Amino acid sequence: MEAQLNDNPNVLSSKHPHIVTRSDVEQALFLWVKHMEEKQETVNGLMLKERWKCFEEELDVPENEHVIGDGWIPSFCWAYKIKEYQWHGEADSVDLEAVEIEWQHVKKITDAYEEGHNNKYQSSNIWIKFFEPNMTPFVQPLDAGIILCFMAYYWQAFCRHAIELDEAGKSEINKINLLKAMVTAQQA
Repeated sequence: MEAQLNDNPNVLSSKHPHIVTRSDVEQALFLWVKHMEEKQETVNGLMLKERWKCFEEELDVPENEHVIGDGWIPSFCWAYKIKEYQWHGEADSVDLEAVEIEWQHVKKITDAYEEGHNNKYQSSNIWIKFFEPNMTPFVQPLDAGIILCFMAYYWQAFCRHAIELDEAGKSEINKINLLKAMVTAQQA
């Protein structure tokens, strides 16, 4: 225990109590995070949670000792000085110039589409409206909960996929091809 205290002096801080239920799983998770940092791969809270579950299974942790929920993640990150970086959020991810360029591209394609070709398509029937970021709850209030559930299932599956790629020794684990994304979305 002294060795762990020396390696992690913040563990006993009274300001942020860090309760260790399974030191073997916690140490394995910490080593995995360091491994991911060395590979320059991104790790998020959901990946930590999924990897924790994997380590519980690998280390034969009894079912009644499994960690439930994700309330342990902030104290784990604080104790081991793991920082979370947000690459972008929905509100900051829209490049208005890129949207305008894409809009012009879509308009060019739809205007060039021959009338009478394939279901008598007419470009005048298409109106594309780009909403401001974070408008879903206002425009489609009943869909917001469904979308939230879908995203939770999708990200959980995506994180599992990234962990599987890491275990297989692959690099760029956070990249996903279109087919895998579509299959993952369908399963979510």
